[in-house]
Amino acid sequence: MNVFLEIHQKRISAIYEQYRNQIFPLICFLESIDSEFPVELLNEIRSIFTHFSRCYDDLNNEEINIELTKAESHLKRATLDCYKYGCVSLGDFYNNFRKEYHFADLTVIDNGDFLAAITKNFADGRNLLHEAKKSEIKKENSEIIYKNFESAFDLLLKN
Repeated sequence: MNVFLEIHQKRISAIYEQYRNQIFPLICFLESIDSEFPVELLNEIRSIFTHFSRCYDDLNNEEINIELTKAESHLKRATLDCYKYGCVSLGDFYNNFRKEYHFADLTVIDNGDFLAAITKNFADGRNLLHEAKKSEIKKENSEIIYKNFESAFDLLLKN
């Protein structure tokens, strides 16, 4: 069995930390809104642990680095998928809310500020989501794509 270098341990800890602090809360959110766990997320998490398990094979340090890089890539993809699914779920939630309260006068809530705010946040969030999708199609830098989807999710979540 391999002895991991300190740098390997730090990378593994960072992956667990991102899972615990970012992905897990997003998954809980998705489950609470949709009552289901997207299979694509499960596949990404499975892939992370597949790469972790390979690190325990008889690998040299460079091969361990390669496996950890692959695990980090799946972690990033899982996070991105959470934001994408979150945007879809929030959009559906907003649309269902508007349908359910179609005949209610929402302008009386908070002197009309409530309706104005959710309408603006939803429109702005949808615009950011379109920009995020465009940046993905253009194959822009993955950090830009990631931040664009995260920003769209955060704005849609304000509703």
